[in-house]
Amino acid sequence: MFSLGGTERPHNGALRAVLVAALMAASSLGLERAAHGAPSAETKAEAKRHFEQGKRFQDLGKLDDAIRAYQAAYDLVPLPQLLFNLGQAYRLKGDMRKALDAYEKFLVATPEGPGRDEARRNIKMVKLRIEVEEAEAARNRAVQEAEIARKRAEEEAAAARRQAEEATAARKQAEEAEAARRRATEDADAARRRTDAEDGARIKRLAEEMEIAARRRTEMEEAARRRRVEEAQGRGRAVRITGLALMGAGVITAGLSLISFFDMQADIDRIDRFNNDTRMSWSAELDRAVTGHQDAKETFLTVAGVGGSAFVAGFVVWRIGAAIRNGAIERAEKPEGQGAAMTLLPTLTAGGAVLDARWRF
Repeated sequence: MFSLGGTERPHNGALRAVLVAALMAASSLGLERAAHGAPSAETKAEAKRHFEQGKRFQDLGKLDDAIRAYQAAYDLVPLPQLLFNLGQAYRLKGDMRKALDAYEKFLVATPEGPGRDEARRNIKMVKLRIEVEEAEAARNRAVQEAEIARKRAEEEAAAARRQAEEATAARKQAEEAEAARRRATEDADAARRRTDAEDGARIKRLAEEMEIAARRRTEMEEAARRRRVEEAQGRGRAVRITGLALMGAGVITAGLSLISFFDMQADIDRIDRFNNDTRMSWSAELDRAVTGHQDAKETFLTVAGVGGSAFVAGFVVWRIGAAIRNGAIERAEKPEGQGAAMTLLPTLTAGGAVLDARWRF
């Protein structure tokens, strides 16, 4: 469906196919009047396939893939509506300049067509976003330039301090040389006592450095452990989300089974009225009620069973994802190098969906 909205979703596959066919046919009429030659049926089918791929990618949030698919469809059959879809995808991606270009091309191609009002509103919003981005970029440049100037001033001040420190060090060195010359005249006992004091200070300093190194190593190990625990929180997230999606699908499917239940109840009411009212005669409506009651009952049981199975399967998959996360957290609490790590990844195969276990020792 060449949708004019950004996030609309069709209610089901049949409705989507009908709307796609109708809009492709209507758009093809306008294109045949505008182009030198009408695209072939194969070209239209290929363009339709790219467009449907783009909608699926956009619904999944894969905007780069959606943009490529829309562009491929537009290259084959340049319908104005595809320009609108390109603008929506670029806007959702955050590329406001390309979104503005697509919207403006859409209005040029069909200034009075459907979606023009929304396109004009989006153009105003995109232009505002571009102005905000440019203002923010200018502010960031000013901040960066101020930071560069501040750093340059700090470097110059540091160079001046180094020069002053070097002069002070040279003066102290001369004073120490003079003091050393005077100390040379002292007796050997004073020299021994000074040496003993220096050795004691050196040993104390070495002990302090070792204590600092040990404390720093402990802090690094604790930081690494916290980092591993934070990373472990995200393990199994895809499996848990898949489980929740299956549970939601099960609830929705079970809810849909109520439609068949209400149809079945309506047929039962018609049959009961016939049984309780002797004046009523058998009719084609009662005949359809008897047949429809059985069909509705079978549909209700089938849909309710599928919904229940999907819910149970989703709960099991969610529990697996939770177990993966909890196991990862437990392993992350251990020091590095102990234990093994297992990752379960959902994988699609020719036989269906399976969980692929990968171990890291």
